[in-house]
Amino acid sequence: MEEPLFQHPLDSSSSVCFPLVDAETNLLWLWSKGDGSMSFNEILNGSRPMIKPLGVHRSSTPTKGGCFIPKIALKTEKCEVARFLKLTSNPNEIVPLSFVVPRKSAGFASDLFPDCPGGEAAQGAEKWIEGIDADPIMTTMDPETLAAAVGKVVEVKKTYAELMEENAALRARIAEMEGEVATN
Repeated sequence: MEEPLFQHPLDSSSSVCFPLVDAETNLLWLWSKGDGSMSFNEILNGSRPMIKPLGVHRSSTPTKGGCFIPKIALKTEKCEVARFLKLTSNPNEIVPLSFVVPRKSAGFASDLFPDCPGGEAAQGAEKWIEGIDADPIMTTMDPETLAAAVGKVVEVKKTYAELMEENAALRARIAEMEGEVATN
């Protein structure tokens, strides 16, 4: 770890570059705050490592911030390999950038989508604090399998206003019950 295995200039942007490596597909995504473009590259791990530029998304609207959505939310049947949510400042909006690999045949392309971390946690925080590292639980990217995961029930938390209303109703009920106990 003292010396790098490979060095290569990636970008000449004047702002801070945010790299993201997709370990499953060996893609390197680069975006910068204040810059409207985003580049994507392939990392080739042969006898001589290389970074092969694949393309650039160009926009005149600067990026204020952003993030990639989890892979299990991609439209794999349309060969979408990544989706970036770009936060802009003029006007304040979130712009979804979808990256699709063009294919002649429609449908799921298994060669584009190796298994990826799914929606299930491999372990809880307690285990991690204890120093235990579990490998992520991987899932297939096949849309039929992913459709089964969509049916999971997510418990929606109450809003602050709903909690305040519930608290007021409980206080009223307690006062009513205390009044009944006092009369008996």
